[in-house]
Formats: sequence, structure tokens, C-alpha cells
Amino acid sequence: SFEHDRFKEALGKQRVEDSKLLDARISAELDKQNQQLEVEYRRKVAQLREELEGELRAQLKRQAAAHSDHISDVLSVQEKELETKWSGRLDDEVHSVKDTYLTALSKMQGQLDGLKNAMRARADVDKAAYAARELWLACDSLRSALRLGADQAKSWEEQLKPLREHVTAIKTAGGESNPFIQAVVNSIPEEAVERGVYTEEAIRERFLKVERICKRVSMIGDNGGSLI
Repeated sequence: SFEHDRFKEALGKQRVEDSKLLDARISAELDKQNQQLEVEYRRKVAQLREELEGELRAQLKRQAAAHSDHISDVLSVQEKELETKWSGRLDDEVHSVKDTYLTALSKMQGQLDGLKNAMRARADVDKAAYAARELWLACDSLRSALRLGADQAKSWEEQLKPLREHVTAIKTAGGESNPFIQAVVNSIPEEAVERGVYTEEAIRERFLKVERICKRVSMIGDNGGSLI
């Protein structure tokens, strides 16, 4: 029984030693597995982090692209709205300036037309006044020729003066379009135009001469006489 007790004691010690050895092996295996798991965990974490960061970067890129596209669309819409707004405003301003310019131009054109008409009317008045003055001078020259005859004439026969120059001056001053002047001028005998006419003084002198001759022929005195 002593042997049996010693065997049991030895068996107990062996079990304790085996248990300690098993615990040591288990602990070492656990440490080894723990280290492997730690390494695997860190690798997995690093891989997952890299994947997540890559996915995050891709997502951020997609969001940035989408945001950029959205901003681009918004800016494009705003640009079109602003372009339409300013184009309409520019058209309104252009039409307003054009209307103002056309109004001012029309006013200036009216003033210019009025000035032209006034100047044309003034020119017509001046022309008519000049023509009337020239006609008056021509008529006065003809009247002087009819009243005085040729200059420095010694007898009434020599006072005959052709009237063509004066008649032509009246025609020129009166104009070809004045029927009254043309009718009056054309009524002058051709002989008077080419030869001239005796002046009033010459006719009076000739009449007095004829009167003296008649009295001398009829033997009537200067105081007259009776037919009985």
C-alpha cells in the first residue's frame, strides 16, 4: 500500500507537471496565436483602412465630380439667365437710344427742312426783288430813251435812237415765263425797235414847225383869226 501511495503521489506530481507543461504549451500556443491574430488583425485593419480610404477617396471624387457637374449646371443656368437678362436689357437700352437718336434726327431734319424752305423762300424773294429791280431799271432806261433820245443830238431828226438794247433788257429782266411782259414787249413795232421813235420834245418841235408853216401859208397871225 506504501507503494501504491507513492505511485499515486508520483502520479499526482506527474499530473501536476503535465498540467503545468500543458498550461505552458497552451499559454505559448495562445501567445503565438495571439501574436498571429494581432499581426493578421493589423494587416486586416491596414487593408481595410486602405480599402476604406480608397473607397472614401473614390466616393469623394464621385461627390466632387457630381458637385462640380452640379455647380457647372447651376453656373450654366445662371449664365444663361444672366445672358438673357442682360441681352434683354441691352436690347431695351439700344432701342431707347435708337428711338432718342431717331427723334433727335427727325427734329433736326425738320429744322433743316424748315431752314431750307426759309432760305429757298428768301432766295425766291431776293430773286423776285432783284428781277423787279432789274425790270424797273430796264423800263426806266427805255423811258429815258423815249424821253431824251440819242445823246448830244443837234436836231430832232438826230434824236432817233434804236430801242433793241432796252427792249432786250426788259425781256431778260422780265423773264421768258412772264406772259404780260412778253405781250407788251412783242407789241412794240419792229420799226421802233430797230430805228427808234421820236422823243416828245422832237414831236412838239416838229408840230410847232408844222404849225408855223401852216400859219404862214394860211396868212393867219399869231393872235388867230376869224373864219368870217
